[in-house]
Amino acid sequence: MEFCKSTLVFLSIISQCLLSSTLEAEERESISIYQAIELSLHNNAQLNIQDKEREFAFQNVQVSESEFDILVSGDVRYVKEKAPVPASPAIDQVDRQSDTHTFGIRKKVKLGATLAVELSTSGITEDYGLIGKDTSATTNLGVTLSVPLWKGRGKDNFIADVAIAQLNHAASQASYRDVKAMLILNTLSRYWVYRGALDSLTLLGESVERNNTLLARIEKLINNGERPRADYGVVSALVSSRMATYLSGERNLVLAKLQLSEIIGVPVTIALDKDIPSTALYSPVEDLLQIDLAATGKLTKSLVNKRADYRSIKKMTSVAAKRVMQAKDNAKPELNFYVNANTTRLGEHHSHVSALTGEDYGPNWQVGLEFKWYPAETLSKANVEKAQILYQQQQYAQHDLYRAITMNIQAALFKVNQSIKQYKETVNREVISRKNVDNEIRKLLSGDSTILDVTNIEESLVSASLERVKALVEYNQNLSILLYELGLLDLNHSNIKDELMSLLNGQALPQWFAKHTN
Repeated sequence: MEFCKSTLVFLSIISQCLLSSTLEAEERESISIYQAIELSLHNNAQLNIQDKEREFAFQNVQVSESEFDILVSGDVRYVKEKAPVPASPAIDQVDRQSDTHTFGIRKKVKLGATLAVELSTSGITEDYGLIGKDTSATTNLGVTLSVPLWKGRGKDNFIADVAIAQLNHAASQASYRDVKAMLILNTLSRYWVYRGALDSLTLLGESVERNNTLLARIEKLINNGERPRADYGVVSALVSSRMATYLSGERNLVLAKLQLSEIIGVPVTIALDKDIPSTALYSPVEDLLQIDLAATGKLTKSLVNKRADYRSIKKMTSVAAKRVMQAKDNAKPELNFYVNANTTRLGEHHSHVSALTGEDYGPNWQVGLEFKWYPAETLSKANVEKAQILYQQQQYAQHDLYRAITMNIQAALFKVNQSIKQYKETVNREVISRKNVDNEIRKLLSGDSTILDVTNIEESLVSASLERVKALVEYNQNLSILLYELGLLDLNHSNIKDELMSLLNGQALPQWFAKHTN
């Protein structure tokens, strides 16, 4: 039943890998851990999507900044109309023609004000028929300054949209780095499983060879009359059992290869002699056992802020706080102070030049207050409540992540320590089991042991060897998790190999802990 279930899983993963890509499998003799990570970072869809999110957030910053761009406006207008002249008994209407040129500049200043400058020139001709024509030209230059006194008052409120967009951009950048770090962790984990499957298969192959050698020796002893014929059947069954286990190991190797292929985004060949994992599993560093778990409590407080996912959620909490501030500001009545200064020149001819050089009338001043208010403020109050709820949710999420990180760092270090101890025990067991096998075979050949004793001791050796590999895989996986929890997998893309090499061998970690806990 278990075989059927594992076979179905195996076939399912094969079909997914074959159907999920139209690319042909690349022929590679071997693949290192660094190549696997580079392929993952290049091909992973989630990372590429997050990269586009980062670009999108940057464009949102540009959109919000555009509100403070200089606005240049212009208008050219020609008007021809007939106007009544009620006070004149001689004529009842006048033909009026005018052309107006207007040019303006408007700029919102981030300190919290809006400045506008407008220049307008007009030429006017009025035809009174038999009475004659009047021509004139005017130029008006005006400057207006508007400052919010209530809603939108102050720099923080005036540029709230810009600040929110910048925080969102910073959060998206931190999220990108966290997705990348998690992708590196998942790639490491699957690669170690793949390498472990290869090492296990090598051990199973050695076991098959040992049993074939034993079978040949037993056959020779049987032919010489030194062992009973029944021993041959017992050893043959053992060889068949080992061969079946070896074939199962081949299946596990291919399954691990396909799981690695899924995360690196590149199809691989199922052939056992292709895409061989060339990076060996790292041996445990016993100096890690000297790290004081209690000291990590002080470490985590300074370390949490360096984690990309925590930086991201802190930025999003700041965004939520800004939105509360913005919602409260929008709930205030709108009260704007404005001042306008303008001057007008009048020319005697229908000429814009005449308007510029004519007699000056000014300066003229306008000062005023503009007030708008919705007494009920139903929408604004609801928006304030919604913003505060979202802010509280974000605070809970930030606190929960902080707590999880502090716990996970200690748990990851504990698992690394346990896996080091477990690995040492499996090594000792393997060494003893190997000696026992050699001794038992010598005793068998000298007639002092039985085939059953040899098979039991051989079974113990295979089990011990596989347990050693399993413990080594778990150590490398746990060390990778610890590196992620410490934020050390947030690597510079251009220098991943050198950075990883110094981290994965574990030699630098004891000094790193000593530096950050003192």
